[in-house]
Amino acid sequence: MGRYHHGERDEQWQARAKQSIDRMWVAQKTIHMLCGSEVNDAARLLAYDVQNVIRNGPAPGELRDEMVWAYIRPNRRAFLDLVREHLQ
Repeated sequence: MGRYHHGERDEQWQARAKQSIDRMWVAQKTIHMLCGSEVNDAARLLAYDVQNVIRNGPAPGELRDEMVWAYIRPNRRAFLDLVREHLQ
């Protein structure tokens, strides 16, 4: 299973990526326990986006950082908007 980070696929980066993905899913499960289904669904979609971009990297020819943000931005925005509504 290859991970991508600026062209690197070393074991150290893979371990950091796995730790980050694991922490993200623990946080998502906390949201699942504390929030309603609408917020949980938005958090889950964002978590899948982040996991996919960490595992698969950007599309060939894309600028890495810009592509990552473009990929996660819609679900990130939806999640943040729902959380704001939930907290008001």
